[in-house]
Amino acid sequence: MKKFIVCLVVLAMVGSAHARNYYTDGAVHDLATMTSESLGIDNATTVNVGDGVTITLERETTYASTFVGLATTDGPSYLNLTGSGQILFGEEMGLAVSDGSGSSGSISMSGTSYMNPVMMRFGLRGDGIFNITDDAMLELRTDGELYPPQFNVAYYSSGHTATINQSGNSIIQSLGTGMDFGNSATAIYNMSGGQLILGGPINIAGQDDAFNFTGGVITLLGGDYTDIVNNTSFYAPNGVAASFDGVDTAIVVPEPMTLSLLGLGGLLLRRKR
Repeated sequence: MKKFIVCLVVLAMVGSAHARNYYTDGAVHDLATMTSESLGIDNATTVNVGDGVTITLERETTYASTFVGLATTDGPSYLNLTGSGQILFGEEMGLAVSDGSGSSGSISMSGTSYMNPVMMRFGLRGDGIFNITDDAMLELRTDGELYPPQFNVAYYSSGHTATINQSGNSIIQSLGTGMDFGNSATAIYNMSGGQLILGGPINIAGQDDAFNFTGGVITLLGGDYTDIVNNTSFYAPNGVAASFDGVDTAIVVPEPMTLSLLGLGGLLLRRKR
């Protein structure tokens, strides 16, 4: 309660043209198109950004992030984007999930939904789940200076788990950075489809982390990162291909038919010998 009062006082002093919208009542909120300074979702509250809804975030203070799971431990807080719903982040504006000790946050993106924060800190001090499927896209901006581009999973403190589930034709893209994976807590990435496009390597920190790669394409820009498939925490089915074209690294799981043809080719070679 004290934090909420302080935020209101600061807001009044700044004289912001757009309010910060905090949703902390434990209810379900279906948002309409609006402009806001930032969003805060806490206290087992659900916020839905549905088809045709656009939330525009404009930074009017030095630090302005959207938080899912901010401070309390009263239950997971949810942000759901469906259909063509989108959250457009202003320059220098980030997205933080599970920021309070013991808090938890969940984000789901489906349809053609879209978000473009300059950084994503996922699972800071509590459990976090991020589900992205269909043709949804999470694009981390590249224009941050106060907040330089960052993609951190299971970040800051220990004792919790941050899980990303990617499927369908979805895209997660961060051209300005690689991905720090499990630096402090346990990180789990389950990828069965879509594209993960990063401007650097996936830094898998510990043995308790797991990148389960069963489909889709991982593209790592600007270097030879094919050795990632040899990391004991990077799990992929037999036949996973990691290639370096002299500029970028691509990691793919061959289609089942391709694997069958490879096996058939091996049998033909044996017979010929």
